[in-house]
Amino acid sequence: MNKLSVLLLPLILIGCATLSSDIKPGEMLFGEIVSLSDGNTLPMQIEIIKISDVNGKMSAYNPKTGEDFQGKYSAIFEKEIVDGFGSSTVTTDSGTRHGSRDKTTIKTSSTTEAAAVLIGDKGTVLDISMTMQTGNRKRDLHGHGKAKDNKGNKYQVRF
Repeated sequence: MNKLSVLLLPLILIGCATLSSDIKPGEMLFGEIVSLSDGNTLPMQIEIIKISDVNGKMSAYNPKTGEDFQGKYSAIFEKEIVDGFGSSTVTTDSGTRHGSRDKTTIKTSSTTEAAAVLIGDKGTVLDISMTMQTGNRKRDLHGHGKAKDNKGNKYQVRF
């Protein structure tokens, strides 16, 4: 089965999709950024990208101030290379057979850390750190994180 890993964007989201998946690179996912000082909620979007692209678009809007945010996120996927060796012996009426095989497998973590910077059109800059979960369907993709702006305000990010 071919696998295509993707990142999602409504505040950074990652997914691993099979051919039958509903995940499409370039599509946007939705989430929110919530101010910890007053509870103001900023709707956000995060782009689904191929795992090989590493960077995706991200945006948010502050309905209280009318500020529009645009930016990019980056995620690094941890990969583990597993080498294995197997051997077997089979004895039948026609004789004994011996066999062995080397195998290398690359495993990608189901979670990853990501970072984003969103720049507002009124001068606010959001610095975001997130953890994203992969999945085979959009409903499996989710994440959470923290953000701080250049004015000292703190936020929770969730998607």
